[in-house]
Amino acid sequence: MPELETGFDRADGLSGRNGTATASGLVTARAGGVELAGSAYIPLEELADSPTIERAEQGTITHKFRMSREEAYTRIQYLGRGLVRQDSFGNVFKLLSATISGETGDKCILTTVDESLSFDSPPDQFQIVPVELGINIIKHPRYFYSFLGNGYGSTTEQQNQMVIRLLQNYFENTTAAYRDALSTLLLNSIGSNTGAGDVQPPKPTKFSSVEVVFTGTDKVSGTDMAKRAALEIIQKYWRGEETPYIAGYQITWDSFYFRPPYLNPGGYVEDPIFDANPQLPSYFWSPDYPPTSNTIFDFLAAVNPQCYSSNGLSSGIPVISWLRKADQIDYERTWFKISRIWIGSPVGFWDTELYTASRRPQVLSDYLALNPAA
Repeated sequence: MPELETGFDRADGLSGRNGTATASGLVTARAGGVELAGSAYIPLEELADSPTIERAEQGTITHKFRMSREEAYTRIQYLGRGLVRQDSFGNVFKLLSATISGETGDKCILTTVDESLSFDSPPDQFQIVPVELGINIIKHPRYFYSFLGNGYGSTTEQQNQMVIRLLQNYFENTTAAYRDALSTLLLNSIGSNTGAGDVQPPKPTKFSSVEVVFTGTDKVSGTDMAKRAALEIIQKYWRGEETPYIAGYQITWDSFYFRPPYLNPGGYVEDPIFDANPQLPSYFWSPDYPPTSNTIFDFLAAVNPQCYSSNGLSSGIPVISWLRKADQIDYERTWFKISRIWIGSPVGFWDTELYTASRRPQVLSDYLALNPAA
């Protein structure tokens, strides 16, 4: 038995298709259809209002055929949901449903609904949700920039790492005498930055559970801002504020494809608006129409300058550090959905050495150098 027409084809009786051909403007009787044993002959015809073509969230084409009840029952056995078919124009469709509705006598209407796989995929989906990052207090923007000094790899940034090492010693050591001595060392070091020849960080001359002594000349290197930040962190630590609330934003952009697309493993710093490939469509992030360079994140610096301003002031430029996460693929109904995901945080949270799209280190100079006495 011949296949039922799909897509933009119609059962018009031409080119070997089902139905009755129209000749010279007249409808003529034709020995079409299929005659099944034990049933009256009823030609297979497509209804006058078929096919119905709809372009909405996705493209669908509905065909309606009149045929004998027995033929309809036979054909529907081969019209399972998900059946992939192609019309004579090369368009590919996937069957969504096949329905039989009865008419008078031994006639039935068989209705098929196909979804296009060649055009009109479902519209993209988009979501932004706040995410609690759960970072260590040392990485809070209130303190991060003080430890950063003059920037990544700068002399002051390396010197400030000694202050961070003292903080780590403070967190890990429960000896009250040692903690008190470290706090005193930090306080006495304000206003003084040691030279390259000094051992950093200083080692106590006495160390026990009851007595820890640094000499009067012992100073920890680093900027005064870093030392003052460390002293404040110690106060917060005693209050149990080791992982303060810091909100980031997770962007999820879903797109649909007929075939599974290539995956992106993520794990590198990437701005979804300006650096991503493919780029996040402007209608998701631009509050203006027609779209401009303004983004929905532009007021973050004004509202929360401590976390999102480039200079810490409400007049600064909003800055977000974006991390591209691994893609996710789901098969939904008849389409492959790929989810592209980014998570944004106050700048400085994503380490640019760890989260990079560049090659891994090949030579010594590819690693950061640290001079313990710097």
